Amino acid sequence: MLIGMSAIGCSFIYTIIISILYFLKKKTKNFETNIYNVLLILALVNMFIELHLCVNVLLKVDSYSLYNMFLNRLFLITIFNWVTVFTVYIFKIAFSEKEKIIKKFNSKKMKILFIIFIIFIAVCLFKIITLRIDQFNDGVYSYSYGPATDFIVIIYGMYFFSWFIALIFRTNKKRFIKYLPLFIFIIISGLALFLRQINPGILLNSLPFSFAVLLMYFTIENPDLKLVEEIKLSKDKAEQLNTDKSNFIFNITQEMKKRIILMKSNITETLASNDVDVIKSNLHKLQSIVDGSNKMINQTLNISEEDIIKIEKIDNKYNVKNLIKETTLAAKNKIKESIDFRVSVENNIPEYLFGDSIKIKQILTTIIENSIKYTKKGFIELRVSSVIKYEICRLIITLEDSGIGIDQKIINNIFSKREDNDYISRNLNLNSVNKIINLIGGTFNINSKLNRGTKITITIDQHIPEEDTKNDQMAEYIKDLTIPKILLVDEDLNNLERIKKMFKNQNIFIDTVIMGEQCLRKVRNGEKFNLIIIDYEMPKLNGLQVFNKLKTEGYDIPVIITTDSDDVNIKKKYKEIGIYDVIKKPIKKKDIENIITYLKEN
Repeated sequence: MLIGMSAIGCSFIYTIIISILYFLKKKTKNFETNIYNVLLILALVNMFIELHLCVNVLLKVDSYSLYNMFLNRLFLITIFNWVTVFTVYIFKIAFSEKEKIIKKFNSKKMKILFIIFIIFIAVCLFKIITLRIDQFNDGVYSYSYGPATDFIVIIYGMYFFSWFIALIFRTNKKRFIKYLPLFIFIIISGLALFLRQINPGILLNSLPFSFAVLLMYFTIENPDLKLVEEIKLSKDKAEQLNTDKSNFIFNITQEMKKRIILMKSNITETLASNDVDVIKSNLHKLQSIVDGSNKMINQTLNISEEDIIKIEKIDNKYNVKNLIKETTLAAKNKIKESIDFRVSVENNIPEYLFGDSIKIKQILTTIIENSIKYTKKGFIELRVSSVIKYEICRLIITLEDSGIGIDQKIINNIFSKREDNDYISRNLNLNSVNKIINLIGGTFNINSKLNRGTKITITIDQHIPEEDTKNDQMAEYIKDLTIPKILLVDEDLNNLERIKKMFKNQNIFIDTVIMGEQCLRKVRNGEKFNLIIIDYEMPKLNGLQVFNKLKTEGYDIPVIITTDSDDVNIKKKYKEIGIYDVIKKPIKKKDIENIITYLKEN
């Protein structure tokens, strides 16, 4: 008996160590880890009870006492529960990949099987509790026997048979490592039963359980959580990149089709005409189309090359003022004498920032070169300011010129990724800028009037590597905390400006974005808003989809959806799912007053 106690004691100690290591380690929650949790706990309880029974024998506690009989029955119950759970685990790993077998059982059949299994467990437990247990104790050996222990042996035999079925039909090289605990368990269990038949005083009942949980600790599928998160992040980035590329290729293809149609039209007209002037005019048109197409193809190749770089966001510490200086000095060499190029950089911008300086330089270079290209005379003004809150510096880059301007339809096309024949070069360059800004988590707005000029506003959040915020900046931030914040989400820039003006002089901070993804990014980055007003008709993600994502991710921010519909049922339906209000477009003064009242009350 002392040999048995020593074996049980050693098994109990290393199972406790395994349990501590396992439960302290971060792990994924899945079927296998949940099963392993139960097996570990049952193995510990089983060994503890067996040790307790051995101690009772040494202390000469009456074998037929009520307490001792209770421990014996509890010991048999834990053995039955352990092998039952272990059997469930075996069949799960054996048939998890056999979808055809699983599909043969409809939900009704599965329910029947589950009920039969529950009845089987209930009957077995009833038998263990009610059948007689006898005790043998001659001062040297002590063990239990009788109908209850015989019943457990029969159950063991049934489970052994089912395991052999699983081994015969499902073992292969790929899954062998998963079956290793089963092989070891069968061998050790057989050895323990054999030794018990020779010498019942050798108590090795719990030894197979401890060995099985030890081996399962090293074979159970428990991927590292950090690795899983990195893989998921990489997958999301790859999917986003593929979507962007597909949209971009589609847009370029459509543009090339339009150009081919124009070329065919000119060629047909040229072939049908004998007028030299008409032929020359058509040839000039063809030359212009070919030059434009060639230029567009070159830009497409450049943007595709940029995409490869932009797969990864390369953050580094950089001197922001030097970066602006280098970019503007390079631009000055390309500016005509008839253009007044002005640069204004606020002094409160920290000397060093931490972020993707390469992409910021790309953005600055592209918007300045576009402005130079489409401004023949007048001015180009670059203004860079910042808003500092704790360790974040929000760069506000504004570029204003007196150039030819951009039609509102073209601006909408830039943000909706649809191309137009006019301004194709500028359109593609600004699409590229928009794409980069989306990747690094900024905002991009264009205000323009034809023949009067263009104003581009970009905001990008960068980290401050060292604490260099000034006391007056901190005081200003604390003051800002008391001001309500509203996030406006609408792809129509004119509509954003109109709503923003309606909130003027109301002591309310208004932030604007043009896409649902930008709204989600701001909230996920920790920006706080008292209210979100979002248009239902949005590209990619509509207003309702954005609300559902915010709700699913646990963000409890009141949302107002604006829509063209005045259907009362839609408004009622939206309010039932948690949307604060639904406003018919265009937003009126009364709607603004209601919003202001709500913000003051809350």
